[in-house]
Amino acid sequence: MQEKKCPKCGKIFDENWKLCDDCGIELVIPSAETGILTSSSFTSKIRERLQGLDRALDSKMGKAVETADDATEKMGIITKQAAEKATEISEKAEKKAQQIERRSFDLTKRIRKVSSPNAIMDTVLENPSAVIVLVIIITLIIGALGIPSMMNNISGDMTIYLPQSDDASKILNEVNEDWSTEMIVIFVETPNKFDLTYGVNITDKVVLDEISAVEETMDPQKDDYGEDDEISFVLSISTLIKEINLAPYNIYHAVSDELGTPAMGSVEGDYAIPDTQDEIDEIVSQIPNDMKKLLVIDTNDDGIWDSAGIIMGVVSDDQEGVMERLYDLIDKYYIDSRAEEGSYNSWDKWWERIETGEIHCRMTPTGPVPMTQALTERTYQEFSVVLPAALILICGMLIFLHRTLKIVIISGMPIFCSLIITLGLLGLTGWVLSPQVILVAPILLALGVAYGLYIANRYSDEKQNIKNKKERMRVAIRTTGKAIFLSAVTTAVGFSSLMFVDMVPMRVLGFGLTTGIMICYAVTMLTVPSLVMFLDYEKKGKIRSVERIGMIPIRHRKKIIIIAIVITIVSGSLALGGSIQANMNLTEMAPQDEPTIEKMDDYTEEFGGGQLGMVLVRGASAPTPGDDNQHTKGYGSMKDIEVLDDIDAMEAKLKTISEPKINPPLSVVDVMKMIKVPESVISRIPIDSFPEEVQQRIYDFINTSFWDAIHIANDDESSLWNLYFRKTQQESIINIFYNSISTEMRAFLVNKDYSKALVYIDMPSMDAISMERAVDQVNKIVKDYPAGKSTSKLTGFAALLVAVNNLIMLNSLFSLILALVIVLFVLIIIFRSLRYAGLTMIPVTLVVCWIPLTLYMTGIDLNLITAMIGSIIVGIGIDYGIHMTERIKESGEHFPGIKKSVETSGFTFLEATATIVAGLLSVFLINIHSIQEFITMVIILLIFSMIGAMLILPSIYAMLSSEKTKSISFREDMVEVEPEYGYE
Repeated sequence: MQEKKCPKCGKIFDENWKLCDDCGIELVIPSAETGILTSSSFTSKIRERLQGLDRALDSKMGKAVETADDATEKMGIITKQAAEKATEISEKAEKKAQQIERRSFDLTKRIRKVSSPNAIMDTVLENPSAVIVLVIIITLIIGALGIPSMMNNISGDMTIYLPQSDDASKILNEVNEDWSTEMIVIFVETPNKFDLTYGVNITDKVVLDEISAVEETMDPQKDDYGEDDEISFVLSISTLIKEINLAPYNIYHAVSDELGTPAMGSVEGDYAIPDTQDEIDEIVSQIPNDMKKLLVIDTNDDGIWDSAGIIMGVVSDDQEGVMERLYDLIDKYYIDSRAEEGSYNSWDKWWERIETGEIHCRMTPTGPVPMTQALTERTYQEFSVVLPAALILICGMLIFLHRTLKIVIISGMPIFCSLIITLGLLGLTGWVLSPQVILVAPILLALGVAYGLYIANRYSDEKQNIKNKKERMRVAIRTTGKAIFLSAVTTAVGFSSLMFVDMVPMRVLGFGLTTGIMICYAVTMLTVPSLVMFLDYEKKGKIRSVERIGMIPIRHRKKIIIIAIVITIVSGSLALGGSIQANMNLTEMAPQDEPTIEKMDDYTEEFGGGQLGMVLVRGASAPTPGDDNQHTKGYGSMKDIEVLDDIDAMEAKLKTISEPKINPPLSVVDVMKMIKVPESVISRIPIDSFPEEVQQRIYDFINTSFWDAIHIANDDESSLWNLYFRKTQQESIINIFYNSISTEMRAFLVNKDYSKALVYIDMPSMDAISMERAVDQVNKIVKDYPAGKSTSKLTGFAALLVAVNNLIMLNSLFSLILALVIVLFVLIIIFRSLRYAGLTMIPVTLVVCWIPLTLYMTGIDLNLITAMIGSIIVGIGIDYGIHMTERIKESGEHFPGIKKSVETSGFTFLEATATIVAGLLSVFLINIHSIQEFITMVIILLIFSMIGAMLILPSIYAMLSSEKTKSISFREDMVEVEPEYGYE
C-alpha cells in the first residue's frame, strides 16, 4: 500500500486520498530516498507537522471568523428585510380589514336605515301621481275579488272554535253520523201570557192546529231522515199528541206483524191533532209530567199553559235557506221587537190579528241555528255601520286636532285602501270567518291613521329647518319612517301570536291583523309622502301644555317607577288569587236587541232550557227482522232490556242534579213509559188460536205502558211464548214498541240498527262557569252509571261552550307570552342592542301585567273576544315605546335629551291616542256586550301604554343616565340643541 503526502503541510494519507482535507492541495507520492527517516529528520518532520497543524488551525479559525461575520451580516440584512416585509404586510392587512369593516358597517347601516326603501322613496317622490293611481287600482281589484267572498264566509257557528282533536268535537262528529245536532227552537206564546183576560191555552185545538201546520210544512216527510225536507225530527207537545193519536193504528199493525196474525178490520189512528178538544185533553193526560215540563209551561200561574217549545233538528248545509223558509211560514205569528209601530211585525199589528181570530199565538225562532244565523246576519249589518262610523269619528278627531281638512286626506286615503286590501285578502283565502272579524276594521283604521300622522307631523316640524319639500320629506322618512317601520313590524309580530293558538277563528283574526298592519305600513309609505307634499301640509296648532310634561319623568323618576311596581304587584296578586277567570256567556256575544237572543233569554228563564245536550249510549247492532235464528234477542243493543234498564238508572241519577238546575233527561225509555197499548187494539186481533197461556200474556199488557209491559213479561226462553213465537215475550213487546212509533220519532231516539241511542239533556242558557258545573256533574254520573258497551260524555251546545271556555285561558296566556317573546326578539334584531330592546319592552310589559287589575276593576271576565286583549295590546302598545326610544337615541340619553323627547313625542302620542280612541268608539254602536267590553279594555290599556311610554320609560332612561349627568348644569329653561339628521 503506497502512501501519499501533502506537499504543503506534509500530512500523510493512504493511496485512496487525492486531496488534502486541510489544505485542499493534490497529494503526491514521496521519493524513495526520503522514505527512511533519520532522527534529525524525524524531529524536523515533527516540527514541520506541528507548524503545519498550527497554520491549518489558524486558517480554519480565520475562515470560521470570516464565515461567522458574513453570516451575522447576512442575518442582519435578512432580519431587516423580514421586519420591513412584515410591517408592510401588517399595514396592508390592517388597511384591508378597516376597509372591510367600513364597508360592512356602511352596509349594515344602510340596511338599518332602510336603504332600499329610500331608493323606492326617491321613485315615489319623483312619480307621486303614478304611485297613488297604482295603489288605488290594486285596492279596487283586490276589494272587488275578495270582499264579497269574505262576507259570505262569516259564520257564528260555535263548532268552528273547537279543534278537531277535542273530545267534545270527536263525540259530536260521532253523533252527527246518525243524528242532527243542529237545533231550531220555536218559542210559542199565547195571548194569555200577556193578558190574563185571554184564556187561550197551548193545548187548545186552534193553537195546536197552528203549531202542527208549521211542523207539517217544515217537515212533510216523516221517514226520510231529513234527506228531502232538511228536517230530521220535530219534538213538541203537538208531535207527542199526534204520535199518541197514531199509536193505536201503529200498535195494531205492529202486534199483528209480530204475532203473525191477520189484521181484522181497522183501528182508528192518524198522525194529526184529534178532531175534538176532549180527545186532545185525554191524550195530554197520558203524557208524563216530566215530559210536559219540557214542552209546555204556565208562566203566570193561572192554570193555563201559555208557552211552548218546538224543537227541530236541521240536517241541511243551507241553514240560511231553512231559516228563510221558517220566517216566511211564521211571518204572521212573528213579532220583531225592533219593528216600528204600525208595521206588519209590530206589537200592535200582531194584537190586531189576535183580536180578529186570524191567529192565536206568537212564534219566535231561537236556539243554536237561529242564533248563529242572526249573529252572522247582524255581523254584515254592524260592519256596514261600524266602518263608516269609525271613518267619521277619526276624521272628526283629525280635523279637531289639526284644524285642516288636509290631514283627513293624508291619513284617510292610506288606511281606507289598506282596509279594503286586507278584507279582500281575507275573502280570497276562503277561510270560514267568525263574527270577531268585524274588529279588524276599527283596529286597523285606528292604528293605520297614526302612521300617517307621524310622517305628516315630522314633515311639518322640519319646515323651519329645511325649505326644500323633497329633502324635508326625506328627512322625515329617514327619522320617523324608521320608527314607523319598527312599530309596524313589532305590532304585526304581536298580532301574529294569535295565529298560533288552538282556535281557528283567532288564527284567522291574527292573520287579518298581522297582514293588515303591514299593508297599512306599505300603503302609508307609498302614498303619504306624495300627499303631504302635494297638499303642502302644515300643522296648525300645538297643545302647549304638553311641554310641561317633559320635566315630570326627570324630577319624579323614582316615584313613577315605584308607583308602577306597586300597581304591578297588586295586579299580579289578583291574578294569582284567582280573581280573574274565563267565563263566557253566549248571549253576551250576540246583539242584545235581536229577537232571537231575547227569546232565548225568555226560554231559558221559563223552561230552564235552550242548550240541548246529548249523551251517546253505544251498544251492539240488533238482528234484522226475518233472521232465521231462534235467539234473535238484540243482546247489547237498544232492544236489550238490560241496556234499557241501565239507561233508566242513569236518567234517575241525572234527575238529582239540582245546582245548577237542569231539565229531566229524555230518551227512548221515557217514550216507552208514555205510550200504552189500548184495549181496542187487542180486541181486534184474532188470538183465539193461541194457547190460553199465550192469550193471557197478551191481555196482561192491555192499557199498560210498554215500559211496564216488558218488566212484567216472562223472559224465560223455555216458556210457552218462546216456544210458540221463537222469541221471548220481552223481545216481542220491544219489537212491537219500536214498530209502533213513527220512523221520525224512532230516528230521534235510536239509530237505524239500534246500536246507539241518545239521551237528551236540555240545559238553561247560563255562563260558562255555571255550565261547566252542570256538565261535570252529568259526566260524573255517566261515568259512574254507564249504559250499553260504553257511554260518551255530554256533547252538544253546552259541552261545546264549556270546551271553548276552557281553551280561552290557555290560549290567552300562550298568545300573550308568545307575543312578548317574539316582539322582544324582533326588537333585539332591529335595535342591535339587548339594552334598548329590553328597555323599550318595559312599558308594554307593565301594561300587560296590569290586565288582571283592569279586568277586576271593570268587572269584565275573559271570553272569546276579551281573551285576545293581551296579544292585541302588545301589538298596539309597543308603538309608543319604540317611538320614545328612537327619539331619546336621537336627542341623547341625558336629561336635556329626555326632556326634549317627552315634549316632542308627547303631542304626537296624545294625538295618535285620541285618534285611535275615536276610531274604536265606533264599536260601541254594536249592541254586543262582549265586544263593548273588549273595546273598553283596549281603550283603557291603550291609555296606560301611552302613559307608560311618556312617563315610565323616560323615567327609567333618566335613572340610568342620572349618574352621567350629575355634572351637567341642567335647568328647565336651558337651551336645547337641535339634533342632526342623517345616518348615524
